Amino acid sequence: MSGEHTGRSDLRRQVLRNRPRQAEAVIGAGSTPKLVNDDERFPLVLVDSGRLLLEDTLVARASGHGVAVLNGGHATLMLCKIVESGWDGVSVKGEKSGAVLSQVTSKGNLHHGVDFWDGANGQIAKSQFLSNGRAGVTAIGSTETIKIDESRSEGNREIGFFFSDVVRVEIDNCDAHNNQLGGMVFEHGSKGVKVENSRVSRNGKAGIVFEKGVEILANESNTVENNEGHQIWSEAVFLPRTGDDTITPPPPAPPVDGKTGEVPAEDDGEKDDKAALEE
Repeated sequence: MSGEHTGRSDLRRQVLRNRPRQAEAVIGAGSTPKLVNDDERFPLVLVDSGRLLLEDTLVARASGHGVAVLNGGHATLMLCKIVESGWDGVSVKGEKSGAVLSQVTSKGNLHHGVDFWDGANGQIAKSQFLSNGRAGVTAIGSTETIKIDESRSEGNREIGFFFSDVVRVEIDNCDAHNNQLGGMVFEHGSKGVKVENSRVSRNGKAGIVFEKGVEILANESNTVENNEGHQIWSEAVFLPRTGDDTITPPPPAPPVDGKTGEVPAEDDGEKDDKAALEE
């Protein structure tokens, strides 16, 4: 690993790079490095029940997630770049797990730029999520407020900002442009949705989508234009799910020691971030 890992939960001005099938920089309650379980395949930085401040750091080419936060852990990322991860750029999972991102760039990751799962929560400010293989920002089943300010999600292969079954989400002064399956999508009974002072343009399929049953508190002062299909699609009705099609297994491991490995699939298993958007 290039750079230095000090074993503390405060990492600054680091360059963290990963080789295939290698685990690095694990921050836990005792800040003791250890191997990572197979379900969270080889993140470059793992925050397991601990707390981490990551500042002015490049996290590059992780075999799995660039940064993984779970089991009630919490990470604060400032002025960081997370690029070319083999799974998500930043993944936050589980009740009481959380992350705060400020001036973070998450770019070119195989799946999402950042995601919050199974009760996790977070705040994002002045950050950008670019050219990721799936959504730029994803939150599913969050039990606390997700707040996003002054951030951009652009050029992702699926949706710019995607929210499903969240209790509250507030988006202010954000941009969603050139995402292939839509700019912003709110679905599956999400509550407390506020979208204000934002710009949504040139997205495929739709600009902003609110599935029927989503609670909208505010949809004001937004510029939504030049999107394919719907500009603002309210009371949308999606095709029924077939099982849990929002969760996918990790992609295949990249080649090891220069040998040819299995090429990652096109990831058609999440017919998602809503199959109906492709109609």
